[in-house]
Amino acid sequence: MKNVLDDASAEKLKDSSLEALGYICQNVGAAIGESKSNQILEAIVHGMRQREPSVRLSATEVMINALELTKNNFANTDKRNDIMRVVREATQEKDTRIRALQCLVRIVSLYYNYMDTYMKKPLFAVFVFLY
Repeated sequence: MKNVLDDASAEKLKDSSLEALGYICQNVGAAIGESKSNQILEAIVHGMRQREPSVRLSATEVMINALELTKNNFANTDKRNDIMRVVREATQEKDTRIRALQCLVRIVSLYYNYMDTYMKKPLFAVFVFLY
C-alpha cells in the first residue's frame, strides 16, 4: 500500500502494487479485517486519482475486486460519497471508462439500498455523458 500512496514511487511499482492488492482482495476477502480493508481502500482511491493512466486503470480494476470489503465504508455517508465520486470521475476518462462502469454496476448490485441519492443526478449524468 505504501508504494501506491507514495507519489514518488515509479509508475510500474504502483501498478504492480495495485495488482497485488487486487489479488489479496479477490483471494483473502473478508478475512482481511476492517482496519486493513480501509487501508487497501485508501490506496485504491489514491491510485484512482493519480495522473498516470495505467495507475488509474489498475486502481479502477482493483476497486471492482475490493467492493465486497467496503460494506462499512458504504454505510458511512462521507466515505460512500468519496468512493462514488472517484468511480464517477473514472467514467469520464477514456482509459478507465469501461472498468469504472463495471465498478458502478457492481456497486449498485452490492449496495443498492444506498443508491437512491446517486441515481437521481450523479449517475444519470454519467450515462447522459456516454451518449
